[in-house]
Amino acid sequence: MGATAGEPPLSLERIVATAIELLDGNGIDGLSMRRLAERLGAGAMSLYWHVDNKEEVFDLALDAVLAYRPPPSGELHDWRADTVLMLEDWRAAMLRHPWQQRRLTELSERYPSIDRSRLLLDSDWDGAFKRGLDLLLDGLTPKR
Repeated sequence: MGATAGEPPLSLERIVATAIELLDGNGIDGLSMRRLAERLGAGAMSLYWHVDNKEEVFDLALDAVLAYRPPPSGELHDWRADTVLMLEDWRAAMLRHPWQQRRLTELSERYPSIDRSRLLLDSDWDGAFKRGLDLLLDGLTPKR
């Protein structure tokens, strides 16, 4: 099955954008190659010309939502302000797409440091983010 009349041809960009829509609407369990193909109006096998499997689709979706977008002004501040801006952008993306937090919970067995720290899984996002960010940036600040 190819793209129907009026639909753009299948591309990696369309696959990723549609995967994000599915993840946002239905969570991790809502993403399957069959559902993705149906939403795209394509055959499931045609997806494999662009991606290897569902895990790759998920990773590409995660990369897309966490991609850093610099401020439109393009102005650079000092390194600390730029780092805060980047991490606040990343945090906002994680809050807009909560399937990312669920994925971290699922990966805690494979990555025990995530489970031990609970920092990314803490429900006090504001407090944990500000505390963690200050600690991180203080540690990176050169001593005079």
